[in-house]
Amino acid sequence: MTRFSYILQDYDLKKLALNEWVAVAYKEGFYIGKVEKILAHKVRINFLSEDDQGSFIWPRVSDKQDIKAIFIFRRNVEVTQAHEDATKFNVKNITLIKDRFQAFSLKYF
Repeated sequence: MTRFSYILQDYDLKKLALNEWVAVAYKEGFYIGKVEKILAHKVRINFLSEDDQGSFIWPRVSDKQDIKAIFIFRRNVEVTQAHEDATKFNVKNITLIKDRFQAFSLKYF
């Protein structure tokens, strides 16, 4: 059993849904993105980027990555379009997501 086994079980590719918002861990930080395609052994995620004000936006150049599901540390992230600016998105519970990333990072990276 690997140290990621429990995560792989929780976030099995079959359990992910298209257009589901997720938080993905990388060594340098985490990113919020939408499941775009479920591949044979990976998931294609279309990532948002965070601007200087802490809002999330689609980057000018699309940031799509094929990642292993084991790096998804949070599913069903609540992302809503900002009322004042349709190009920006708000991520609910971002502080909780940051805390979960820190715990994940300390344990697995």
